[in-house]
Amino acid sequence: MRPLLDDPLKCSRGYSMDVYCKYKHEHMWMKEHSYSGESLHDCLRQARKDGWIIHRDWTATCPDCADKIK
Repeated sequence: MRPLLDDPLKCSRGYSMDVYCKYKHEHMWMKEHSYSGESLHDCLRQARKDGWIIHRDWTATCPDCADKIK
């Protein structure tokens, strides 16, 4: 049997989520942001903390538009 490494590399893990605003923006085609974390829930928590609304159909509303529709 082969000897074990002293400090073996760990398997990579994680989750990333890109969110795109479903409304048109004058200064850009769409507003977007990326989040990364250990799970989908980590990414959702970060996005919501930043003011993004993630809808049940998996579309999103950016913080600027969210403030205008509230």
